[in-house]
Amino acid sequence: MSKARGEMAAATPYFIVSDFAATARFYTEQLGFEVSYATPASQPFYGRFVRDGVAVMLRAADPGVTPTPNAVQQADALWDAYVYCPDPDALHAELSARGAACGPLEDTGYGIRKFEVADPDGYVLCFARLLDA
Repeated sequence: MSKARGEMAAATPYFIVSDFAATARFYTEQLGFEVSYATPASQPFYGRFVRDGVAVMLRAADPGVTPTPNAVQQADALWDAYVYCPDPDALHAELSARGAACGPLEDTGYGIRKFEVADPDGYVLCFARLLDA
């Protein structure tokens, strides 16, 4: 008897951030995410932000804790999140118009069209699609 295979629908990165309010503004104003949950209401330190089928969770760092993007830990670990998008060119234009410091659009040697954006703590989000898709 074979077991049914469970389905996965999405992954949500969870970032520890140095300034919750500033990072929340970055995700909402520059990347177009909406706040789906934040607590406590008066001065949030944790929240979930969504846009289309993508979500990001943010939590303020405890005292003495430094946010650590992947590339800080290992230089060739370039991204902290890979976000599939069917039209990187249109998204690049939109986010640039919102004031996000987007990296250049490029077709890579490993088969994707992509651009990158770093958040205030240096977490790098790669927005991309496969070139053959």
